[in-house]
Amino acid sequence: MAVTNLTAGIIGLGRMGAEPSQRLTGRVPAGWLPISHLEAVRDAGFDITAICDANAARTEWVKESYGLSAALRASADELIGERAPDLLAVATRTPERPGILLRAIEKGVRALVAEKPLANNLRETYQVTDAVMAAGTLLGYGAMRRAMDIYRRARTLVAEGAIGELVGINAEFGLSKLLWSLPHAVDLFLFFANTTEVDYVSGHCTWGADESFTSENYFDGDPLVETATVRFANGVIANIVPAGGLNIRLFGTKGSMAILGDGEYIELHTPGRADWYFTEYRRFDNFAQASGTLNLYRQLHGALSGEGSFDVIDADTIRVSQQILFAILQSSAQGGQRIKLAGLNEELVINGRTGANFA
Repeated sequence: MAVTNLTAGIIGLGRMGAEPSQRLTGRVPAGWLPISHLEAVRDAGFDITAICDANAARTEWVKESYGLSAALRASADELIGERAPDLLAVATRTPERPGILLRAIEKGVRALVAEKPLANNLRETYQVTDAVMAAGTLLGYGAMRRAMDIYRRARTLVAEGAIGELVGINAEFGLSKLLWSLPHAVDLFLFFANTTEVDYVSGHCTWGADESFTSENYFDGDPLVETATVRFANGVIANIVPAGGLNIRLFGTKGSMAILGDGEYIELHTPGRADWYFTEYRRFDNFAQASGTLNLYRQLHGALSGEGSFDVIDADTIRVSQQILFAILQSSAQGGQRIKLAGLNEELVINGRTGANFA
């Protein structure tokens, strides 16, 4: 029997947690708004029963601004412990996130959505993903492009053979911070490569004068990634390059494809006068009516209510995306050496600091 009165709690009410999306109207392509967790949870049909933020005044502002009847909780423990909701969105800063997720799993929360990155080290990543898989908890993640219609359409085109066999992926996210920005690029590598089996990772990073390894197990900062390569076991080679534009380029044996401008549209290039010239051009515009964030929460609502299933992402994919991120820095520290995921330092902490701000 379908369940309709599903409850949700939200911990962390900052920019991604609860900032109104109107600030981005007209500035981003279709499929981006609503972007905040609170808006998407509400629009997906959940009853928001409790909210929490370290800033009590912010919590009260959010309740009033959105006209919520939700209870205001002083701490994550209070929100989870009193009466665990069906779904919990965790949009705190990274250090607090793993502990909150583990307590929520213990309390029987059925679905979780965590902002990215999942944790500041791999040991905590494994604790969370192992607990999720053992409990059968649904886990969503803050890398939302994979839930956007335009990126899913591109993957369908690849699966249909529009560019032949996929052999390469480039992410053009500019010279970007490892934990602040590049979880999105790495997640799209996994999304399009359609595997979590990785042969090796190599990376070259740089960082500011106020950032450094303070020990072999602690990096104080959030390094800029100049270049990085991920070779998947199926032969797909994915590259992070310093080009800008927020583009994803897909290379195949019979053509190429680009998702340009954060999903503004898709360009498909296929053979023209000769098979080796990809000069025929087709454009696919983006007419999405719902955002990736809303698509994710709608799927979770359907799965929890018994009316659908959740296939946006799984714990193993999130685990591997974290491994790739940490492998990029560990490779860079070894001069760009190719790194196997099995040999990573699980204790290495990357605190994600840029100035006074933390990823």
